[in-house]
Amino acid sequence: MKRSIVPLLLATTFLVLNMTPLTHASACSLESLKGAYGLLRHGTLLTSVLGLPAPAPWVEVAREQYDGAGNFVVTATLNIGGVAINATVPGTYTVNSDCTGTKAVHVGSGLTVTESIIVIGGGAKYIATDTEPFAVVQGTAEKLTTEED
Repeated sequence: MKRSIVPLLLATTFLVLNMTPLTHASACSLESLKGAYGLLRHGTLLTSVLGLPAPAPWVEVAREQYDGAGNFVVTATLNIGGVAINATVPGTYTVNSDCTGTKAVHVGSGLTVTESIIVIGGGAKYIATDTEPFAVVQGTAEKLTTEED
């Protein structure tokens, strides 16, 4: 009797597991980044830009507001080589269906900082790295709320 129950339980378990629908990650889009995000970035400024000392350590905290349509505003506090900077600047972004993308932060004086990003968890957070030759800076950002902002 025990011998016939074990194969039956195994067969039933196999069928149940194989009948369970698989969930596939949905594709990303501009709307994947929408609302407020908290950002932490750190790295090194390699070449002096905007009169900042280089080489120098770079740390930054910021609040970013994404519109879900390719635009954002960032309010940041940076410390680059001991120079503290507070700024609010606009930016643009792209998000591809594979959840990779780019950010362009328009810091003024004709300078734009570009980053490559990967959106994670349907927009719950993202990771980034600068693509400019003057800095090696990486960052992570997490959505501040789950409500519509």
